[in-house]
Amino acid sequence: MRPYIKVARELKIARLDSKRTFRDLEIDIETNKGSYRHWRDPHDGSAGKTLMLFPYGYIRKTKGMDGEAIDCFIGPNENAPNVYVVLTNRPPDFKREDEQKCMLGFSTADEAKRAFQAHYQKEGFFREMRTFPYETFKEKVYTSTKLAAILEAVYARRDYPNYPALSASR
Repeated sequence: MRPYIKVARELKIARLDSKRTFRDLEIDIETNKGSYRHWRDPHDGSAGKTLMLFPYGYIRKTKGMDGEAIDCFIGPNENAPNVYVVLTNRPPDFKREDEQKCMLGFSTADEAKRAFQAHYQKEGFFREMRTFPYETFKEKVYTSTKLAAILEAVYARRDYPNYPALSASR
């Protein structure tokens, strides 16, 4: 094993499979289609791997509601008119919202939801999904410091104790 790979693994630095642009979103691909994504559940110690049916990574220069770059799956339709934003539940009890996963390039909401669920086996991880026109999503994801801003109108009517209140000036 090359020394820099060993150090990266020890430091838990994710390597990138590739970089790409989806329309005009800059995306770092952590796991390509056909590759395995390795995971470990810190709550019960279980570990495993998931065969990725779609490229998975994050949108560069963004920050989601979890404070990290916004995760995304990339479907086959680069001209899809909508982005589907999945809100996930936080393990182990799956009672509180955790983060969002954006489904880019999926033609329908059903297709996006099936693609998401094919990658996560834990019951209760999927909380809900919202649809946004691509241009609205793109504008909000780059003009806000958190994707929570794009979801504010959707979730403001809900009782999410961890949902951050955002000022109108953002």
